Amino acid sequence: HAGRAQCRSVRPYRLHRTQQQQAKNSGNITFSGAGSTGILVQTGATASNGGNISVNDGGTGIRADATGATAATTANNTGQLIIAGGTTAARTRGAVAQGTRAVVNLNAGTTLQMTGQGAIGAEAAGGTLNVAASVAPTFGNTDQIAFHGAGAGSMINSALSALNANTARSTIYRLDDGAALTQSAASTLTASGDASRALVASGAGTGVTLGNSAIAVTGNGAAAVESRGGAAATLGVGSSVVLSGQASLGGIVDGQP
Repeated sequence: HAGRAQCRSVRPYRLHRTQQQQAKNSGNITFSGAGSTGILVQTGATASNGGNISVNDGGTGIRADATGATAATTANNTGQLIIAGGTTAARTRGAVAQGTRAVVNLNAGTTLQMTGQGAIGAEAAGGTLNVAASVAPTFGNTDQIAFHGAGAGSMINSALSALNANTARSTIYRLDDGAALTQSAASTLTASGDASRALVASGAGTGVTLGNSAIAVTGNGAAAVESRGGAAATLGVGSSVVLSGQASLGGIVDGQP
């Protein structure tokens, strides 16, 4: 599909394996309705986006939903995802990998522009999220999360080279309830927003190690790593933390979830 679509409804462009195995979008899709989905990939299908998708108010730009699938359900992105509107109670998401056979590939060329409060750049929700080295979400509001792993079986494979959480209470990586993170390259992570975090791990069963990461904590009350509710977070070999922000913290351990 190429061209421009202005959509007010919550009905996504939907792709099933039984309909058509592959589809590609190179146009512009803008949704203004709350809870909208730009492209929904289901049941072992594959879709690719090289265009611009804009969603608001708790919507999702691209969702690979492998619920009930017997084959990989894959979404490939090289385009721009604009993640607007929403709140911390109803977060807008750029891309989601949902279910054990779901895969979202954020390839070179991907742009994640987070403008809404509480926006999430991309999320693994039981599936796999692969992040190329050049993919660096743009923070543009408070309480945002660049990459979120939500629940057991969720995997984030990141080649990210550099990212700065430069807005208040925002986070680069957040892993909850058994989600996992692997890094394939050295990275420079900066927490410059007030009370921002480079990594938050939460929930029993969550264990994550940041290796070969240079973390600069420059924000007021910001922290490199926060571990909550029984999670285990470790700074691995080759990692370092430099604190220069007022009341900044290297690590926080909190029994509350």
